[in-house]
Amino acid sequence: MYKAIIVDDEIMIKKSLTKLIEQYDGRFRVIGEAEDGQEALALVKQLSPDLVITDIHMPVMDGLELIREIRGNKPNVEIVVISGYAEFEYARESLKYGVAEYLLKPLKPAELRQTLDRVYGKIHSSRNNILKQSEILLDCRKKSETLTDLIWSLQEQEALRVMEQNHGDFTATLAQWENLAQAYELLFTLVIRELHRRLEDVPFASILDERFQGDPDQLLLKAKSHIVRMMETLRAMRNLAYRERIRRAVAYIDEQYHRESLNLSEVAEKANMSPSYFSRLFKEEMGIGFLQYITKLRMGKAKQLLRDPAYKTFEVASAVGYSDYTHFAKTFKKQEGISPTDYRKQTEGTIS
Repeated sequence: MYKAIIVDDEIMIKKSLTKLIEQYDGRFRVIGEAEDGQEALALVKQLSPDLVITDIHMPVMDGLELIREIRGNKPNVEIVVISGYAEFEYARESLKYGVAEYLLKPLKPAELRQTLDRVYGKIHSSRNNILKQSEILLDCRKKSETLTDLIWSLQEQEALRVMEQNHGDFTATLAQWENLAQAYELLFTLVIRELHRRLEDVPFASILDERFQGDPDQLLLKAKSHIVRMMETLRAMRNLAYRERIRRAVAYIDEQYHRESLNLSEVAEKANMSPSYFSRLFKEEMGIGFLQYITKLRMGKAKQLLRDPAYKTFEVASAVGYSDYTHFAKTFKKQEGISPTDYRKQTEGTIS
């Protein structure tokens, strides 16, 4: 049952209309009455009717102004206009605003019934379309969530397999779509929107400019191509991001190398990575392992200080992160092939 509001400044017209509608076969129920357009507009906003039956000539706010306001606030409401012969031009003007029907006074029950039949069919069809579109959107949103997760996690083969499955579903329910391309466009719009939410700078919007066209096989091929492109872009962006994290990690090591407690876990946390993942990326980017890098850095700093006679040898060890001089001396000799003391003798007077 759909909801109706009657708007007329004549009490008898409203009573007559209400009675005729109630005698109808239960498809409409009058939920409110108003004497002028202003009162009616308040009811429309409050009650959200499916149908408004309104006179044209009324005080305060006439029918035409009411219709304009309804179209601006509740565009899906159906409107039936009631007019006298003298108001026919007003009624014709109302048609510009998508009025469903108009009736001439005095009202005839048979004409009202026929009008309500047509309006009911229009509302029912519109509601069914909205429901069907909602179901389609919900199904497409679920598909997009699965596909987005696979693209985001760079599971290429699984993403392509799921896309083939989606293609089969779209083809099987083609009657729900204007065409198959529409299904693909909606799916990729939802996928790209979610990827943008996860990573603002991701440059995928241009994909939406490339319209899906062609036969079903061509559409599937294009969809797979989009998936591969998006994953390649994500990989490249992540590589850049990870390189920047490694660069910042190296800068942190260069500042903190003098601390004996400096370790892989601490630096990995600074880079917002797990220790194992950080260790692998660090070696790929720097061409040397984390421990090798920090040892080489410390020994390089130690050589600079050893050339300065102002520093005692054990002070050099402490300055580069070694509280145990013996350990420092062994590490230095292993790295440089000479003991710290002998290095100092060889480079005496060569401060740089």
